[in-house]
Amino acid sequence: MDHDRNMGDALGIIRLDTLPKLSDMDVASADMAAEYWTPTDAGETRRAFFFGIQSREMPAHDDPKKLVTLPAAVFVSEDDDGTRSTWCNASVRLRSIMEQVPLGTALQITYKGTKKNRTNGNRSAQWSVVALQSPGRKS
Repeated sequence: MDHDRNMGDALGIIRLDTLPKLSDMDVASADMAAEYWTPTDAGETRRAFFFGIQSREMPAHDDPKKLVTLPAAVFVSEDDDGTRSTWCNASVRLRSIMEQVPLGTALQITYKGTKKNRTNGNRSAQWSVVALQSPGRKS
């Protein structure tokens, strides 16, 4: 869209006379203020489109009063009424799975609980991530 690129001048100042009227515009995306999904019970499942991996500011694991910036997998889900919402999760295991998934892929993500790591005393979240497809479509 050339119109979008021509809204400002060479100094980066936005010219108000080039902006479209906001009341004539439709909402074009889900709310970008992502909820952080913290599943607690094994078997919790969400269906979503993968939106990418982005840096998100969130409370530190060891000190909730302190904010840290972490890469998080970001998703868009749809409620029964059609409302779309954005959510994220910064689990290293989930994020590493998502690094192999194309943007926009429809997924079913299930939290499988935690498992003790072999290399240290920590526990890591376990996930099942499967692609979804339209009914009747062969994979």
